[in-house]
Amino acid sequence: MIRILDRQYQPLDRPSFRVPVAKSPYNRHRILCHLASVRMPEEESNLPDDCRVLNDALSNNKGTVYLGQGGTSLRFYLATRLLEPNPVKIEVDEQLKKRPIKPLIVALRQLGLEISDDWPLNVRRINPPVQVIQLDPSQSSQFISALALVAPFLENGLEIEYIRPPASESFFKLTLSILKEWNVSFDYQPLSLRIKAGHKPPSQLSLEGDWSSASYIILGAALRQQEIIITNLNLKSNQPDSALKNWLPKLGMSVEAHQNGLIFKPKKSKAAKLKLDFSTCPDLAPTLCVWHVITGNTINFTGLGTLNDKESRRLDALISLLKDLNLNPRVKDDALFCVTENAVFPSSYVAESYGDHRLVMAFCDLSLRIPEFYLSETQSVTKSFPEYWKQMACWKIASK
Repeated sequence: MIRILDRQYQPLDRPSFRVPVAKSPYNRHRILCHLASVRMPEEESNLPDDCRVLNDALSNNKGTVYLGQGGTSLRFYLATRLLEPNPVKIEVDEQLKKRPIKPLIVALRQLGLEISDDWPLNVRRINPPVQVIQLDPSQSSQFISALALVAPFLENGLEIEYIRPPASESFFKLTLSILKEWNVSFDYQPLSLRIKAGHKPPSQLSLEGDWSSASYIILGAALRQQEIIITNLNLKSNQPDSALKNWLPKLGMSVEAHQNGLIFKPKKSKAAKLKLDFSTCPDLAPTLCVWHVITGNTINFTGLGTLNDKESRRLDALISLLKDLNLNPRVKDDALFCVTENAVFPSSYVAESYGDHRLVMAFCDLSLRIPEFYLSETQSVTKSFPEYWKQMACWKIASK
């Protein structure tokens, strides 16, 4: 266990932060660059682990690849094997083996891949890809995105018919926006997607800072009533988690563009009766849950249906936290409701992160209310935000 301590500091007038590159657009561009034999921009030191393992897998010619905890990396990499003649063995962390992937494997088998039933996955191409495929994307939109990214490189393109609407459709639309940047021709209908063969790489890739990583900093600043700058965020971002900017006025922060980045300024919160829908941005839910608990605002969340299919059972972890603070959370379908104004913060508390990077970063600000606050597996932040502890040093430190 690591103890999280609030640090005695002299606050800067306006501290400046830089968040890692957004994983979702990066990994989509990375797949397209690999298949098109186009070089990606130089990697930065703050590159998330999920991006690094995908890079390593795509450049690995040894026949065995390791994809860690990266659900996106696994699903996208599997689809690229439709275009690779050599067999490969794929290994991942135990938690990733529990996350949804079967519908994608079923589709890839129909498209011409032979994929073993057990881990590690042994994968080889045995038939030329067909032109039409059916898919169930209700567990993850990444199933469609994976096929959509390889489709422009198939001889006849690909038509994907899906029997249910995709989960987290906003991330699928992010894929389509990136295909547009690559000048890929497609026809998108409510239950089908037809992608033609052919592409033209963009003159410059649209890589930007990650809004989900920024959420921990932005809401941390709101709780500390401090003005900050984040240098590499885009107000016009297509990232689903950029939805946060629309909620900020009621969460105690304003945002405006500046020559040095985006400036976030504290203001009076009006969030007591705010209802938030996370169906397009589930990664923000843990951060907002902690913010509501600390500020005493009522939690009224919907769109949490995929939260237990992440690196951990995140919804279950949030419910456990709320109960530990003597609160009474109510869950129905994909919704969470909890009155938090009577939360009891103990003098000492041990929070289990389950090795989940987003729970670590979301839970950290509980140290503002709990003097002896401990977190497990704090190193997991490298999955999405390798320099998290360094970036947050002006507010907190981790020590044994």
